[in-house]
Amino acid sequence: MDCKRIKKMFSSYIDKELTKHEEDIFNRHISSCQECRKSLREYEKSWEMLSAWGGISPSPGYESRFWTRLTTEPKLREKFYGKVMDIIRPKRLVYVFTTALLLFLLINAGMYKYNELQARNMLINLDEEEWGMLEDYDLLAHLDTLNGTEKIQ
Repeated sequence: MDCKRIKKMFSSYIDKELTKHEEDIFNRHISSCQECRKSLREYEKSWEMLSAWGGISPSPGYESRFWTRLTTEPKLREKFYGKVMDIIRPKRLVYVFTTALLLFLLINAGMYKYNELQARNMLINLDEEEWGMLEDYDLLAHLDTLNGTEKIQ
């Protein structure tokens, strides 16, 4: 077994939570690997120092202050919505809408210019027959108007 896996087993070894098979593998590795043996000793010393340190008692009223603060402090979601609302406040909202309107106008102007250039290029590339068809189209487009005027006369 590799050292990384053995080091992950340190806590279980100290707490005597390893199975017999795992403990045998662990002991074999520790006896053959000097680096893991040294790390295990350091790990055990750390736990010994922590257990010798003893418990720490919180100051009187700490728990009630903790729970009171926890219930009165705004939740993360409320903090987030507060930040979003700060951005969208009316003063800033004017800038947002103005920027959006300018972008909209610029995009539409660009699209209009692009379509105008496309139409101009299409007209430039027409041959004689296509020009004749366009002249006939203009006459046909106004045919209803012409027929209506003949009926009035």
